[in-house]
Amino acid sequence: MPESQFAIVDRALKGQATAEDLSLVQANFERWVQLDFAGDEALALAYSVNALADACATDWAALSERHRSAHIWLFTLLCPDKARVDQAALAYLSWIDHDLARSAEIVLELRGD
Repeated sequence: MPESQFAIVDRALKGQATAEDLSLVQANFERWVQLDFAGDEALALAYSVNALADACATDWAALSERHRSAHIWLFTLLCPDKARVDQAALAYLSWIDHDLARSAEIVLELRGD
């Protein structure tokens, strides 16, 4: 059974991903956009933004645009199922331990932003 996208992304966040892992994350992301959103990346992003905003409630509005962008990028890399994107956003919050600012800074640092 192939490794989950979550496991690979989690390893990348910990700085333990290989070049092959990163290629697989990108390929899985592209496949997710194609299969769940008929290739419409803007629609995939819109679903993700709405789910994150709902899950984070007022904390989402308090984040800087830069931090929101980091969360959108990371969340979409997890390729959440379109039919369960709201539940995936809640699971995402648990995964980052509800620490939106700190986790966004980690993502930005890893991306070199």
